[in-house]
Amino acid sequence: MKNFRNILILTLILDLVQSIPLFLAMSGGEMKEMMIADMGIEGLAQNAGAIAILDTMLFVFAFIMAGYLASTIYAMRLKELSSLKTATFLLGILHLAWTLPDFISLITGSSAHPPIPLMIVSLLPIIGLFYVAKNGELKTLTPLTLLMSGRVDNTLAASLQYAGEMGYMERNIEKRLDPRELVKGTKSIICLAYNYF
Repeated sequence: MKNFRNILILTLILDLVQSIPLFLAMSGGEMKEMMIADMGIEGLAQNAGAIAILDTMLFVFAFIMAGYLASTIYAMRLKELSSLKTATFLLGILHLAWTLPDFISLITGSSAHPPIPLMIVSLLPIIGLFYVAKNGELKTLTPLTLLMSGRVDNTLAASLQYAGEMGYMERNIEKRLDPRELVKGTKSIICLAYNYF
């Protein structure tokens, strides 16, 4: 999986890092107090009803983040190109929807947003997910690829020494090593041999 695995691992790591403040705030303590102070709502810390709503909000956000993490882990298991492109595109949309309110808050002058460096870091998975959704390639090592990368490569090199006037033997070697280069979407090859001696 060219591109896909690296971007999904990066997304998973950054999501885990970004979820740490959320889970710390859920457990109460200093992180929750900092979050309440950053909201800038006077009297919020003393209002039991407002704190209960905040706790519910943190609980819901934690489940959303857990869903992101589980979806990213599942996407790493996909083996088909169209499924990977769809999964990374949808993950990109979800991540964009998660971070967009923070950028709107920043633009409108509100203080209810994470630190700017964290917001910039949150853009990395979005850019990566959209990039691989559009440009990602699936490269797998099949038994055919493994076979051709070794023995056939050596056989072709040796046969070129004895090709004589058959110049066509030197053309399109990459297509002989990987028939998917000759016919896009090739999944299997049927070979027949006939002994002409």
